Amino acid sequence: MNAVVVVSSQCPFWNDLTNEEKVSVLKSAQVEKLKKGEEVSSYGAIFLTKGLIRGYVITEEGKELTIGHLLPGDIGVMPCAEATQDLQFEVSLEASENVEFVKIPLSVMENLQARNPKVAMFILRVAAQRYVQAINTMQTAMSKSLEARIAEYLYFRSESNDNLVLKLTHEDIARCISSSREVVTKEMKKMVAAGLVELRRGVVIIKDIRKLQNVLDTGRYSLAG
Repeated sequence: MNAVVVVSSQCPFWNDLTNEEKVSVLKSAQVEKLKKGEEVSSYGAIFLTKGLIRGYVITEEGKELTIGHLLPGDIGVMPCAEATQDLQFEVSLEASENVEFVKIPLSVMENLQARNPKVAMFILRVAAQRYVQAINTMQTAMSKSLEARIAEYLYFRSESNDNLVLKLTHEDIARCISSSREVVTKEMKKMVAAGLVELRRGVVIIKDIRKLQNVLDTGRYSLAG
């Protein structure tokens, strides 16, 4: 992986940086790899090149609330300093599968934010988007049925991996839809009976993608097939 190519091609504000700022970013760029379940440590920005990363916040009740995912080609930015103090809340990043990315240190991004208004505006926009995502996620959790939330996540993983065979445990699914493993396990048994999926150890196989799409539309599935 060439960090220079990754950053210069994926960075949304690259053309807004001065030559001095570009040099600073490229000198600090670090290539990292994480295994599934590992957390991204302190960062200013990451440019994902392989795998899937989950972004989540901790609610007041101490539960994890997934607010989105990063796909290859996406950038994750840690809002920093005073520009985002009204919208700032801590977002943790966890590898949903083995991942590779280029990381820019927090100190470098803080310096860019302080010196470059366009970078500061970009970071503020990211913070606002995260806030909206968190609100929408909470509203979805309250308004959508559990069946629809599970189906939506399975469909998303299938689309992102371009594969109907998903390396997922019930715990993985529960964490990403803000539920419990026990509740997901009970619901997955119903999905098996309805012919939507097949379960193997650590693997979910989507047997009927059209039925899964129907659950997204209706919020329910029929055990009659």
